[in-house]
Amino acid sequence: MPFGAARERHLHARRRGDRLLMPATRLAAPEDRGALAALIAESVAHLGEARDAAAIAEAAAALTVPHGRVGPFCLLAFEGEACLGFAAFSGLLPASDWRWALFLQLLFVTASARGRGASRALMAALARFAVAGGYARVDWNAVPGNAPALGLYASLGVPVFDRVYYRLEGGRLAAAARRWPARIEDDVA
Repeated sequence: MPFGAARERHLHARRRGDRLLMPATRLAAPEDRGALAALIAESVAHLGEARDAAAIAEAAAALTVPHGRVGPFCLLAFEGEACLGFAAFSGLLPASDWRWALFLQLLFVTASARGRGASRALMAALARFAVAGGYARVDWNAVPGNAPALGLYASLGVPVFDRVYYRLEGGRLAAAARRWPARIEDDVA
């Protein structure tokens, strides 16, 4: 779907007069753990990853009890009692300018709620959280082939920041811990 078509679908989602009605948002609290765990499980399946129920419950617990400026934090989007999606993010102090920033780890909206303004509501709430908390910026990344996400960010007027994203995990992380500064071979599992 072209970016413009996704934006038009969203803009006609729910209006009252000339005003777009956005889902309500708030920080996740301990009483939200069940709903958040269900959203995390759906996001894991959507991303094609595998996590057991204990890991999902642990993530939901961590996201509902932030620790200082670092977090982790989680915003939830609601329509009535229905939880539509979440934004998980953490604070960091980047070496580039030594000002507190937020890093958006994941923005996820359930398949049944897409196109109803939940992503926009979560991004707006994230921006308000950053400003209110004295964070200088919000950074995140997106999968290059995720046209709906790229379309959302473009429609919000967010410029692409020129960086390359790296990740060490699993066997490569263990190999790096054992062998760096030597090169990690490409075939390390």
